[in-house]
Amino acid sequence: DRRTRRPVTADTVFEIGSVSKTLTALLLAQAVVDGRARLEDDVRRYLPEPYPNLQWADGTPITLGQLADTSSGLPDYLPDPAPIAKLPTDRQVFAASDLLRGYGDRDFLRDLHGIRLLARPGSASRHSNVAAQLLGVVVARLFEQPFPAALADHIEGPAGMRGGMGAIPERNAAVGYDDRHRT
Repeated sequence: DRRTRRPVTADTVFEIGSVSKTLTALLLAQAVVDGRARLEDDVRRYLPEPYPNLQWADGTPITLGQLADTSSGLPDYLPDPAPIAKLPTDRQVFAASDLLRGYGDRDFLRDLHGIRLLARPGSASRHSNVAAQLLGVVVARLFEQPFPAALADHIEGPAGMRGGMGAIPERNAAVGYDDRHRT
């Protein structure tokens, strides 16, 4: 922290960002090894209601494996970040944080009904936060526990990691800065 001159220590917590996608895929791999699911399974099998939009026009569904390997054909973001892109660059991160605060699985599953696939599942690799978020919802259902608990029980604990999903004490959070050194 430049203001307080607090150095980084072993207890400093950094935003994990897209590394969470790898951990979520690892949790899916554990579910497959445990016999809870198969990579070839249609994702809709694990959702609480019908999602006819989660297949291509020819009937090709999204599989669990495609959620993990970036070939699902899903768009990148839910909720729609278009309004944020119109803001000045230095306000976009804060606006995104405000938009996502309180946006839970129920909101995500509601909004998932409105998405349209961008490509036939399995046909092209494309970054998708929606795919990773959907995979998180699915693995929570596979392990019959909230995602943070499943991650702690099946990945973090066995690997000797300290929890990464819980509340972070303010004193442990790393402070980020933009290109002008603003917090």
